[in-house]
Amino acid sequence: MPVIELKKYDDKYLIGIISCLKRNYNRFGCMMDLDVYKFIKPLVTYDFSEDYSYQKGNYGYVLLEDENVVGFFGMIYYRLKSESGKFYTVANPTTWAIDDKYRIYIFQVTEALFKEPDIVIDATPSYKELMIEKKMFGFMDLSLKKIRFFSMESQNKENCYITKVSSSSCISDDDVYKKYMDNVRYGVNCIEIVNELNMKCYVMYNIVFAKKHLENDGDVIKLARVLSVSDIKMFNDLFSKIFNYIKKNEKVSAMECDSMFIENNEILMREHEEKQYTRIKKYNTECDIKNFDLLYTEIALRNEY
Repeated sequence: MPVIELKKYDDKYLIGIISCLKRNYNRFGCMMDLDVYKFIKPLVTYDFSEDYSYQKGNYGYVLLEDENVVGFFGMIYYRLKSESGKFYTVANPTTWAIDDKYRIYIFQVTEALFKEPDIVIDATPSYKELMIEKKMFGFMDLSLKKIRFFSMESQNKENCYITKVSSSSCISDDDVYKKYMDNVRYGVNCIEIVNELNMKCYVMYNIVFAKKHLENDGDVIKLARVLSVSDIKMFNDLFSKIFNYIKKNEKVSAMECDSMFIENNEILMREHEEKQYTRIKKYNTECDIKNFDLLYTEIALRNEY
């Protein structure tokens, strides 16, 4: 009788995980093993600072039949700090794969993995996963759209001073500093905005090459994707200045923001493109976090669209 087990990730299962991914994803099926490893490497090697670490060294789980990998459930574990200073544990499911014969275990595995942390954030659900996680596991919307801006006149009357962070020592906010240090190794950039009242806002983003939103347009563009905003109101108040600074200095065609970062409806009255893309969250513990972001998730770590 075969022995079916769910075990924590271990490097000894890596070759089996790569084979499992190649069996279950068309995009991986034609790739060399080394290229598949490069894809998942950030997801099985990440290491965060003590304040933001949770289940350090655990990168997910494998489903085994007699020690052979028949399923892989990648997870990013970290902690988030609320405005009140309280920390919450978070799990972000990443790349999952399971052979057809063993999909009867998927509900059991998902239920076990999703009940561990205070919060589960799925930043990259497929439509099928979105429906299942909402209906069966009680997930709710985190962000509904990806919004792209290509050009914008600087209509903000308020003056501000914007600089790109060249060194972590330039960051005066301790929490922003720690988040930056955890994510900069994955290609995350940061700018500091100082307004007329000498208040500061930090915006973190990465640079990616992405397809245009038009379904039949295969062109790829270079864009800046916003991952984190330390002061939502200030970001919205100075949006056009921030946009033009990033576009000019990063030499990108567009800036992309999730709808959760946009609170000022006047911004959406300017020329932009929208694409429906729902990111979701689930609370296992009552939580007082008001503003979420995409740092520490698969989107930041893999730095790929």
